[in-house]
Amino acid sequence: MRYGAVPGRGDSSNKRLETMKPLEPWRLPSYPNHTDLILAEVAAAFGFVPQQLRERSRTARIAWARQVAMYLLVDIDGCPTNEAARLIGRDHGAVSHACRRVKDLISVHDLLAMEIGELRERIARKIQHA
Repeated sequence: MRYGAVPGRGDSSNKRLETMKPLEPWRLPSYPNHTDLILAEVAAAFGFVPQQLRERSRTARIAWARQVAMYLLVDIDGCPTNEAARLIGRDHGAVSHACRRVKDLISVHDLLAMEIGELRERIARKIQHA
């Protein structure tokens, strides 16, 4: 039976079961997963606890810290946006928006670029020593 064929229309269910491909086994992520470390460092830098970055709060301070965390998950870990969204509790569009916003702001604000650069370096050092 080809995929998408309607069951019960000329194909026996036994034949259908015989020709189905097995499910792919669960695989580990193809990127290094340092989510907890990145969230902890970003939260500490902004004066929060990591759980606050995953909550639904939309206050400006927490939202900005969350956007920086999403940006660093993608930038440092190479985490796909849909996976970063799942880890933070948002959708992939929110992660894409956060990455664009952080990139845009650090391209025009030298002090912000320096602060996020220092945070990125601190996280990278901890990853190397882990």
